[in-house]
Amino acid sequence: MANPLNILGRMLRRNTSSSAVLAALSAQAIGQPLMVEPGMGERLIGAYLAGSVDAPDPVMAEPTGQKPAAQRVAVLNITGALVDRPQPGLCDPGPVSYEEIRQAFDASLADDSVSAIVFRMRSPGGMVSGCFDLSDHVFASRGRKPIIAVADDYAYSACYALAAACDELWVSRTGGVGSVGVVAFHFDQSGYDAKLGVKVTPIFAGDRKVDFSPHAPLSEQAMAREQAVIDDLYGMFVAAVARYRDMEPEAVRATQALTYHGQKAIDAGMADRLGSFREALASLVESDEQRAAREAAAAEAQRVQAEEAARASRGAAAVAVAAAGLPGDLAAALLDPKTDLRAESVEERIAHARAVVDLCVAAGDRSLAHDYIVKHTSIEAARRELMEAKSAGAPELQTTIPARSSGTEASGQWATTIAKFGGK
Repeated sequence: MANPLNILGRMLRRNTSSSAVLAALSAQAIGQPLMVEPGMGERLIGAYLAGSVDAPDPVMAEPTGQKPAAQRVAVLNITGALVDRPQPGLCDPGPVSYEEIRQAFDASLADDSVSAIVFRMRSPGGMVSGCFDLSDHVFASRGRKPIIAVADDYAYSACYALAAACDELWVSRTGGVGSVGVVAFHFDQSGYDAKLGVKVTPIFAGDRKVDFSPHAPLSEQAMAREQAVIDDLYGMFVAAVARYRDMEPEAVRATQALTYHGQKAIDAGMADRLGSFREALASLVESDEQRAAREAAAAEAQRVQAEEAARASRGAAAVAVAAAGLPGDLAAALLDPKTDLRAESVEERIAHARAVVDLCVAAGDRSLAHDYIVKHTSIEAARRELMEAKSAGAPELQTTIPARSSGTEASGQWATTIAKFGGK
C-alpha cells in the first residue's frame, strides 16, 4: 500500500523520510477545519511542504529612524501560514505559530520601553486551533498600549482574526483583508489506490470511526457531520470579528468570506485606515512638540474634569448643609468659598463645625469659630490655641450664663468652663 505521506511528498517534490514538518502539516491541514484563504492557502501550504519557503520568526523588531527608547515601537512580523505550535524541520523553522506570536506579543506588552505594538501582516491564514485564544488575548490587551495591525500586503482569514482584534487596522492601497470563513478538505484517493492495484480494507469498531478515510469516498453522513463542525466554527469566527470590529454579526456574515482591498476594505467596515506600514509606524512616533502638546492637553482635560467634579461635589454638599438646619454663622462658615466642602465629607464637616462652635462658645467668643471651620482646624488644635491665648494673658474669655439656669447651677457651669481652659 502506498503511504499517503509519500504520495503527498512526491506530488509536492519533497522527500518525506526525514520531514517532521511534512508529517505534522499534512495531518493538520488535510481533513481539518482551516481558516485560510483557499487558493492562496493551498499554494502556500504546498510550498511549505515542498520546502521552497521558510517563515521568519515573529521576533520583536525596532525600525530605524526612531525617537529615543521611550518611543520604541515593537514590530511583530506575521508572514505565511499560521499553525498552533512551533513545528520546525531539520533545516527550517517551519510556519509561524500562534504560540510564538503570543510570546513575542506578551514580551512587548511587558517591556516598559515599548510604547506601541505593530503587527506587520502578510498571511493567508491557517489553522483554527489556537487562533481564537490568541485573538481574544490581543483584544483583551487593548488599552495597555496602542496595538496596530497593518495588512502589508494581506491579512486573510485566521490572520484577519488577529488583525481585527487590534485597536486599529491599516490596509495599504493594494492590500487585502477579510476571507471570514472556514474550510476543510477531504482527499479521496480511492481511485488512485485502484490504479495502483491497492485495496484498503479498514477493520474498525464504531460506526463513524473511518468516516474520513482517504481510501473511500466521503459518505453523506460524514459530510453532514463535518458541515456541522464547519458551521459552528464559522459562527465563532463571525461573532469574534463582530465583537472585535464593533460590527453587527449579520454584516460580517454578509461578506460571505469575500476579500476586500484598499479603500473598499474601509468602506465595508473591515479596516480603519488606508496607509502603508511606514505611514502607520510614523503615526505612532511623536515629535517632542507633539508629545508636549498631547501631555498638556491631557493635563488640561484632567484639570477641567477635576474642577467639574469638585463643583458637583460642592453643590451636593451645599444642599446637605442647607437641609441640616444649621445656625446662620455656622452655615456661612461651611459655605465660605475657602472651605473645602465636598459631598463625600459633608457629614463630617457639619459635625466638626458644631463641635468647634461649642468650643468657641465655651471659650467666650463664638466669632472665632468661623476661621476654625473654614480651615478645618482639628478640635485638639483649636482647644490648644484657646488655652495658649488664655495663658498668654489675652483678654479674659467669658461665657454667658444662660438666664434659665439657677444660681447654683450657673456657678457650677462657670467653674467647669474656667477649669477646662486652664483657669483657676
